[in-house]
Amino acid sequence: MAKLNITARCSNEDIPRMPKNVQRALLQKLEKLQQQPEWGKQLSGDLRKYRSLPISRYRIVYRHDLMNECIFVVAVGIRKDGSPEDIYARILRLIRAGKLETK
Repeated sequence: MAKLNITARCSNEDIPRMPKNVQRALLQKLEKLQQQPEWGKQLSGDLRKYRSLPISRYRIVYRHDLMNECIFVVAVGIRKDGSPEDIYARILRLIRAGKLETK
């Protein structure tokens, strides 16, 4: 079973903004993800180091560290293509600003 790590930014900012029913679904998905770390879809481009797992309109974005058998959940947010609030657009901004933590 992979060790699960949720970044501070994700647990302090992303998760509290989610509706309670989506938070419950998130917990269930994270439990399954520990058993199957490669479950999510591999992202591409600048996000190729990350994977994504859907929860309704929301996405869990994580990185699987094979060497240490850890999962780093870096962000959880809504998928809104073309919007600045889109989870993937937010992650790209964090990466470019050097603010995306994975530990």
